[in-house]
Amino acid sequence: MKHTIISLACLSLSVLLIGCGKQPDIPDPTKVSEAASVTESVTENTTIPDQEAIHPEFTEIASTIETSTTSTSEAEENTTIPACAHEWKFKVTKQPSCTATGVRTYTCKNCGSSYNENIPFLDHAYVISERKADCTNSGSITHTCKECRHTYTEKTQPALGHAYGELKTLINPTELLPGLAEHTCTRCQFTEQISLPKLNPEK
Repeated sequence: MKHTIISLACLSLSVLLIGCGKQPDIPDPTKVSEAASVTESVTENTTIPDQEAIHPEFTEIASTIETSTTSTSEAEENTTIPACAHEWKFKVTKQPSCTATGVRTYTCKNCGSSYNENIPFLDHAYVISERKADCTNSGSITHTCKECRHTYTEKTQPALGHAYGELKTLINPTELLPGLAEHTCTRCQFTEQISLPKLNPEK
């Protein structure tokens, strides 16, 4: 097959030379066949040497690089970073109130680490109003926070009750009809009317 291809190539070359007006030198087919055989033999017997045989120093360089990389990794793993000598500064980031805790933030000026601390509730700022006891209402003290309006009440004394004056008769009772009288509280001026019973005829 290879001989046929070579012969065809030679024939094509001859045709080109004739077309150009030149007499081609026709190669001896026997010599062409021998040259092809030699080329094939050289190709089959030629082997590519392995890379270590050509460059033996490559193996040593690669081994040195690998060892150096491993040593560097181990050194990094065994390296201990010294602890920071923290110097804290704080800032109130949320003001406390009587209904919510505040927040105080501490930040290290050396490494930037930070943490938060709760600030306790503030006490209520109560305003006190007092109501004294009267005839119908008990006395009390009311506490109201001026910040959040929270309120609670404490009783101080019970209601006093009415202090009525003299009973005055408005209608005298009879044997047929009851009478009517009234008396008035000396503190609050409340007036109460009282029915008087009928007279007993036997008396």
